[in-house]
Amino acid sequence: MILTVTPNTAVDRVLFFRNFSWGHTFRADQGLWAPGGKATDVSWILGELGQPSVATGLAAGEPGRRLQGMLEGQGATVDFVWVDGDTRVNYVLIDTAQGVQSTITDSGLIVQPKHIAALEAKLEHYLPQAEVLVLGGRVPPGMPPDWYIPWIRRGRERGIPVLLDVSGETLARCAPAGPTMLKPNLDELAELAGRELHGRPDALGAARELLTWGVELVLASLGAEGALAVTQDSAYYLPAIPVTPVNCAGAGDALTAGLTYGYAHHWPLEESLRLAVAAATAVVITPGTAECHRPDIERFKPQVQLLEP
Repeated sequence: MILTVTPNTAVDRVLFFRNFSWGHTFRADQGLWAPGGKATDVSWILGELGQPSVATGLAAGEPGRRLQGMLEGQGATVDFVWVDGDTRVNYVLIDTAQGVQSTITDSGLIVQPKHIAALEAKLEHYLPQAEVLVLGGRVPPGMPPDWYIPWIRRGRERGIPVLLDVSGETLARCAPAGPTMLKPNLDELAELAGRELHGRPDALGAARELLTWGVELVLASLGAEGALAVTQDSAYYLPAIPVTPVNCAGAGDALTAGLTYGYAHHWPLEESLRLAVAAATAVVITPGTAECHRPDIERFKPQVQLLEP
């Protein structure tokens, strides 16, 4: 069983329009709802791959119910702790004429100590059954930024692959605990390294430094350039497959989902990386956040290159 944990759940409202400018009323050409939040996105994508998972975390209000329905529609088992406030809504704004994309996000959950205790009880229940543990996203206000640390350690002690995809202070605090896999983007990798990174050689060196924490795999997403995968024994540069992007939100989560699927099925790293890059490519050509289609994933897999970094 794959367990995904998202303390700060979200849904995305994706809006497409043309030539936005301040001070005017604009009518969107297209608007849709999609899941948001890193680990819940992983459950969503795993569902497209036919892989069930258990998705837990903190949720609230109508947006939380919407998210639950989305995940259950993809075959995930949803077991959220319901808190006060509302699951946050991210507004993904895509100007198709200017070719730019931005996201506005907030934090709507109101978390009390009893909610944290209830979530920890769920993890206690599911962890003995888990084959892979995915921890994703910053924690909401009311939770300590190092909340993931004991769960990273518990998973590693049980021999469970622990995949961590977080940002900000949560990343800085929790990455040194040594998850099995870290998935920073280039900015996050620079923050962890404590210096600016210029080009792929710098990123490769910084990724190798993170392995000293006990991390087995650093999968660093480089945006339009692709990704770097670094272990103690190997390193690969994974160039992006040329496509026309529609919505890039959720592509990094697809990388995590591909690796998660590979860990669950005991695949060689190279096979998992091909699935991860193919899934990320399939995401960026669809309008919905983390939306992808299995036929697209299958047609992109043969195009994935694993090159010397």
